Amino acid sequence: MDAIHGGSRPLRVLVVDDHALTRQGICFFLQSDPLLTVVGEAADVRGALSEAQRLQPDVLFLDMMLPDGNGLDVLRSLPGGARRPAVVVVTSMDEPAAATEALRLGALGYLFKDSHPADLRSAAHQAHRGSVYLAPGVAMRLALQTEIPRHDLTAREVDVLRLVAAGHNNREIAEKLVVAEKTVKGHLGNLFGKLRLQNRTQLAMHALQLGIQPAAPKSRNAPLVQQSA
Repeated sequence: MDAIHGGSRPLRVLVVDDHALTRQGICFFLQSDPLLTVVGEAADVRGALSEAQRLQPDVLFLDMMLPDGNGLDVLRSLPGGARRPAVVVVTSMDEPAAATEALRLGALGYLFKDSHPADLRSAAHQAHRGSVYLAPGVAMRLALQTEIPRHDLTAREVDVLRLVAAGHNNREIAEKLVVAEKTVKGHLGNLFGKLRLQNRTQLAMHALQLGIQPAAPKSRNAPLVQQSA
């Protein structure tokens, strides 16, 4: 069992934002979750890459607008493989093109700075599991940005796609759909072929772009932090 999910230690988080108050707000809300611990902060691209290499965090919360570049520069420069943290973008930039590019470069979350604190914590856990987590409305903006064909997906393939987007593994999908696990693998093979995708993260992103929502929106009571550039 994964040591993190087995309870041995919380997820290690690095927070990158050039505004000190915003960083402190994000850190405060993250630290309220006993399964998350902030191990470092950075205020620019250079600091983000240096601290990511030094601290080896599980999750990196990343602003898009930084004084020496932007979040996309960080995403392009992070190492691949097991050393790469799960990246969640937290930004005030409400531009579908920026969200699309961030996701293409490997981000697993995209939140706005007026998101509810619960979304911040949920994004950390979901991204670490390899599932895409988007702020309410981002998926719709992505879907409206370009018309994406469904490639004649069957109703059951859409069901599987929705569960993949929610972060479920093959066994969990089989249990929820009351089918054999090999049947799920067959549907996944069909999805990869029809959509010309290579991994589950790409499937989850495509589901969101199609407007196939993995779960109902959570209730919201208060903003995460005050808006900042």
